[in-house]
Amino acid sequence: MSNLSALTIYYSHDEPDLKQHKAIAEGNEIKVITKNIQEEKLTSRQLFLLSTNYKEGLMGLIDKNSKNYKENLENVELDQDDLLSFLVSNPKTLKQPIVEYQNEVKICTNPRDILKFSSITPKINGYNHAKNLK
Repeated sequence: MSNLSALTIYYSHDEPDLKQHKAIAEGNEIKVITKNIQEEKLTSRQLFLLSTNYKEGLMGLIDKNSKNYKENLENVELDQDDLLSFLVSNPKTLKQPIVEYQNEVKICTNPRDILKFSSITPKINGYNHAKNLK
């Protein structure tokens, strides 16, 4: 998966807060890797590994409010392999951004959620990070 010393942000191209996510992590001296999952598709194996490190598992990574979910998955039972294949082909069905750091995975819809990783001791508080925006 990702480099253990780096924080990896998995997003699609319409992630408006990506710069803020990066600024908070970099302000806390954490290397950031960004992966646009629309352009650089996750494999089924990568998605499975992310889900095993997410407290809510694979189903917790799915955005049940997304159009794709409602049209294709709601009230449908798929085995894990078929579900992984669907999600790999339809990454907008996933909650985003998915953030991975040191074998811990979180959905960080708020940029300050980066500071909730258990191995991060904040050096900046998430509110005074404007100088870190690039």
